[in-house]
Amino acid sequence: MSIRLRLFAILSFTLYSIRCSFAILHNVTYDNLDPSVTYLPQGGDGWDVDIKEGLDYEGSHAVASGDPDASAVFQFTGVAVYYFSPLWPYNVSTVVSLDGGNNITVNLMDMSATPASVGSPPTASSAARYGFTGLSNSSHTLSMFVLQGLNYSDPNVNGYIVVDGFKCVPPITCSNYDLISVSCIA
Repeated sequence: MSIRLRLFAILSFTLYSIRCSFAILHNVTYDNLDPSVTYLPQGGDGWDVDIKEGLDYEGSHAVASGDPDASAVFQFTGVAVYYFSPLWPYNVSTVVSLDGGNNITVNLMDMSATPASVGSPPTASSAARYGFTGLSNSSHTLSMFVLQGLNYSDPNVNGYIVVDGFKCVPPITCSNYDLISVSCIA
């Protein structure tokens, strides 16, 4: 085999390896209006799913408030997921749970903003507020619901579920790429 052909074969393999190394993970983002998000009760009763306030991911977010039975479910496949939301100048939180695991309360109050009355618009742009990493590469369910144990008979108490966006990290394997084959004729 000539030296040029050997160099070509080595270079081809090296480029293929580098391409696979850099393509192992990529992010996929989803908005609150994506069909992979399900709002419960069925039909989204109690939900406002297209609120546009300017600081949202992709231009809108969804909110359910005051309904202890409301929830949202996001179905995805991947090795990580990040929950996105803007922040508000008053007490807002959403509970998230992955695959029926522990409930995690995500505080969505903007502590750097001047406190404002309930119903004021967000004061901080949507960003990742909580993430689950190191997941198996399989189907997962991210559930969002209101904080339980609130006294909903008190008019000053209001539970929230905020759904704005998600970023998932599904792996890409080199098998997704065409293999470079080098044939040698001596």
